Amino acid sequence: MGEHCGPVPCAASISLHAPLFGAAILLGLSDCSFQTQTSAVISEVYTQQSADGFAVFRTLQAIAAMACFLVTPAISSNTYSSKSEFALLIGITAANMVLALMGFALFQRSLVHHKRSVAV
Repeated sequence: MGEHCGPVPCAASISLHAPLFGAAILLGLSDCSFQTQTSAVISEVYTQQSADGFAVFRTLQAIAAMACFLVTPAISSNTYSSKSEFALLIGITAANMVLALMGFALFQRSLVHHKRSVAV
């Protein structure tokens, strides 16, 4: 792996793993933005039955996670991903984050428009 200089990794080891740290940050931001936007949309759309909306969302999320685990061996037969597979993962994650934020912005825009038309 990398050399250790006492209880912490050496600077050379940290620089080798910088893309992984960047990927972890990107994955965290993507997951956070998607989960937050989804929760906001479900609670706004299903005001009377929000528990049902969250149940459907979590079920579909679990099915998607299962599909990802089933597809992973088809993408990579090795224990570790190659650089191109890693770039594909980062690209999919970044696209997911951008789509989640764009979807939420469009939802909020239509919600504001709907509230204005109802108020008039």
